[in-house]
Amino acid sequence: DYKKQYGRLDEFVNSHSELFVIDGDFIHLREGAHALVSASTAVAKAAAAVAAVSPIGSNWLPAIALT
Repeated sequence: DYKKQYGRLDEFVNSHSELFVIDGDFIHLREGAHALVSASTAVAKAAAAVAAVSPIGSNWLPAIALT
């Protein structure tokens, strides 16, 4: 069930105040939050791709910086 896998929506939103604003019954995405999530996703995908083809093994990941 969704709640067991992901938790409660209000807990998630409250724990990520850098991404969301609660306005009464509405949840708004903060300005710039979409770019932050997209950048984090891109870094995770790049790290996973490097780990998948790395001859050293999946325990070694290169340093990646967001600017």
